[in-house]
Amino acid sequence: MVVMLGICKQAFNFLLLFVVFLLSFYFVEWTVDRYNYETMLTNIDVYDTDFIFKIIAILSVKYGYSYDQVYHFHVIIEAFLFALFSNKITNKPFIPLLFFILLNFVNIANQLRFFVGLGIFFYSMTLYDKNKIVYYLLGVLACMNHLTMVIMFLIMPFRNIICKIKFRNYLVLSFVIVLVVPFIKLLLPSFLMDFVRYLDDKYKSSILGGIFNLLPTIFFVFTIMKTHSYLLIRYEILKNYNYKLLYSLSVFSFVFIPLSVFFQLFSQRFVFTFILIWVAYLFNYYPKSNKKLKVCMMGIFTILWFYLSPLVFLGYSYYWDNLLVMFGFKEYLNV
Repeated sequence: MVVMLGICKQAFNFLLLFVVFLLSFYFVEWTVDRYNYETMLTNIDVYDTDFIFKIIAILSVKYGYSYDQVYHFHVIIEAFLFALFSNKITNKPFIPLLFFILLNFVNIANQLRFFVGLGIFFYSMTLYDKNKIVYYLLGVLACMNHLTMVIMFLIMPFRNIICKIKFRNYLVLSFVIVLVVPFIKLLLPSFLMDFVRYLDDKYKSSILGGIFNLLPTIFFVFTIMKTHSYLLIRYEILKNYNYKLLYSLSVFSFVFIPLSVFFQLFSQRFVFTFILIWVAYLFNYYPKSNKKLKVCMMGIFTILWFYLSPLVFLGYSYYWDNLLVMFGFKEYLNV
């Protein structure tokens, strides 16, 4: 009876998460990248893009599928993957997924290939110890959706080392990455040169602007690392597979924060996308009373800061304006 109730709860949670994600994006008609995707779908031969999307584009032309149908297909896949993953990593999955949707709404609706790849890789990581063959197959599939996923292969084999990294070593590693960036073209093999695009001048931000944008993440960094230090001393926490997964993913994202100060695309891809992981980790392991309230306050502050602080302090918010247009409120644009 208890087992059946547990299965029913899991199924209900999954269905709820799937529907929430799906309804959040399914009816979005305008995105910044819509024109680019429409052009790619009809001229795929002249575009150097990821393998899976090439196949989708070829099939869409052959069978007369529109951009909207391709978009809906991606949204359904994303809803399935992130609902599945969220339900797997915490028994309180709704708030972590909701914060993920809210903070990354504009980017999820625009970056179809990336978020399908991220969803596949996130889920594959839950299978690493159970079935490494499936993990690697799904990992390769994720890379075929978006090549940047290849960097995620560094996490699971080194998760035991990552879980033992001290805060000062995390800082050293983070700033070493910043120093290495100018030489990245010399270090990367040819098939990874797509990463160089992240370092284009158009993705650069001022140091002050980068710090301003990433400021709320500092609360998550210190809270998660402080929690880890506390648990490491008092419990044999590293025997817990789910704990190692969530903490390793968190630290992986934290390493990119200093680099994201200078190059905003890294914050979009490898920092803010991980709020799902941060909130799930704290919901599971934060050893404080009223932890849900405290974590929710951190998440809400991060989301409000992300969208509205540029509007308040700079008079313009790229993501807020995109949200207004996506929901049909052009008349409220701050122009």
